Amino acid sequence: MGFSQIIASAEKSDRHREYAGQITLECRRMTDLINQLLDLAKIEAGKMDIEKRAFSVASLVEDLPSSFKDNAAEKNLSLTINVNDNVPDVLVGDSMRLRQILMNLIGNSLKFTNEGSICLTINAAESSPEEATITFKVIDTGIGIPTDKLETIFDSFAQADGSTSRRFGGTGLGTAISKQLVELMGGEIGAESELGQGSTFWFTLTLEKGKIEKETKLPQVKTEQEIRMDGSRILVVEDYPTNQAIVRHYLESAGCDATVAENGEQGVEEYRNGHFDLVLMDVQMPKMDGHEATKAIRRLADGKDVPIVGMTANAYKRDRQRCSESGMNDCLSKPFERSQFLKTVKSWLDRDRKTEESHERLSELDEVDTSGSDVSGAPIDVDAFIERVGGNDSVAWKIINGFVAQLPIQLTNIENGIKDKDITIVDREAHSIKGGALNVCARDLMEESKKLETLTKANTLEGASRHLENIKHEYSKLKAYLEKGESDEKPGY
Repeated sequence: MGFSQIIASAEKSDRHREYAGQITLECRRMTDLINQLLDLAKIEAGKMDIEKRAFSVASLVEDLPSSFKDNAAEKNLSLTINVNDNVPDVLVGDSMRLRQILMNLIGNSLKFTNEGSICLTINAAESSPEEATITFKVIDTGIGIPTDKLETIFDSFAQADGSTSRRFGGTGLGTAISKQLVELMGGEIGAESELGQGSTFWFTLTLEKGKIEKETKLPQVKTEQEIRMDGSRILVVEDYPTNQAIVRHYLESAGCDATVAENGEQGVEEYRNGHFDLVLMDVQMPKMDGHEATKAIRRLADGKDVPIVGMTANAYKRDRQRCSESGMNDCLSKPFERSQFLKTVKSWLDRDRKTEESHERLSELDEVDTSGSDVSGAPIDVDAFIERVGGNDSVAWKIINGFVAQLPIQLTNIENGIKDKDITIVDREAHSIKGGALNVCARDLMEESKKLETLTKANTLEGASRHLENIKHEYSKLKAYLEKGESDEKPGY
């Protein structure tokens, strides 16, 4: 997706820019669908964590209109937000999930409203010194919902009728997820509607009152086409050559000066001997991992304030927490979407250096497989990867060839690790192959490597040889495919 945006910004042909824009739009829709399905699976499995943290109501809603600005403008719709004066300035709850509910409900109204307005109102129905019952309402002038369909509107994949998805798109998951999130927070949700007159979706939550002692707010960054960081000195601490190449390409395309260190020890030494504006730190590396390297940099005289952004393919809540505890300011999930990658780096570069460091901005990330699926059955989706690197064929093929050339060494290391019962080596190499395959869109190889890594994370090598044979099989398929040059007018391996 990131690379389709690069194509759009670099392409001179209006038609090609339009095509690239459509690719980006469809990728975003697919990403949204995957995220919704994962959220639904987490909720149904009882693994969705609801956090309790103080948040500002004003900050929660201030950028909602801008999120829907373009879609509202296309339909000439008015989008307003009214927060009643009786709503406490600060509440305690899961602001990220609350925002997700509001985004779902407003997005739903926007989809089914062709003229008129959409309004979000927030009101404190009841209040005591310790807590307040808050009512959120999203009111639209859309097509409305038949009375007999209101009871099922919060069911998964439910829409008013079979023609709705064809006319308006969507999956019917947004309202279902919103209902389950509200109920996880101990609230209630409902809808009122009249066909042809519009709808009101509402939910109530009882939340503790709170206060925010200090809040570090990062500046808004420019749109992706304008993001430049000319002259910024970035230290990239990453052991895997494929990931090194992708990150370096992203940074240098935005005008950064990137220095690459191959492990934590080298990263600490590079930082000690140089001067850097930001550090991008891989989490899992040999010799010294990202957590230890971060702690070592923080102990240096000039390392206390430098922004350190972690890079990990294991983006569970416990992983984010460990990144924060080791001293990282933020965390990016692999594979990187170029726009978000650059925005995150830019935000930390632009922050006020005099403000107190905040370790509470660690991105809310879920482990999402965005490698894509090649319906042709090919072991690698070369076109998708070329898109990922901004349409630059030579860069894409250099990275792919480097990744494949490294695999025999890694497979030998895994084989020796299994023989020697060295879980650390097997885990390290399986993790590296998984991350590299995910980045270059070699999905099947990624999946097999992930299975082996799952074993090592459980501290066992039972069945590891079988998984290694599967990985070797996928490597052979990949190498043969590239050698035959079957990738649409691209040079073979």
